[in-house]
Amino acid sequence: MSDTDIAPPDPIFDALWAADMPPARDPAFVIGVLERAHRRTLWIDLLGLIPAVIALGVVAWILSPAMAELARALARIATAPRFAASLAILAVLGGIYMMLHPSTEFGET
Repeated sequence: MSDTDIAPPDPIFDALWAADMPPARDPAFVIGVLERAHRRTLWIDLLGLIPAVIALGVVAWILSPAMAELARALARIATAPRFAASLAILAVLGGIYMMLHPSTEFGET
């Protein structure tokens, strides 16, 4: 027999080799690859948000004295008895509206 002659395939060996072959689509491998791709996209998106978070922090720091004064003014208003009564009336009216206009999903009009 020369090097160019190939023996016919043996069905017994074919069955044994087929049993050792990985499946055509490996779900664990596909999930692993997708997970790495999504994780990389998540990190890129998070790194893109860092400048916005820093800018908002600086703006909050600059506006903090004015916000403190506004918070004090709102605290004086919120402790007034008329404010509590008006909130109670609004809550009751909102409940009546929700009973008269039921919806199947939250936020549906």
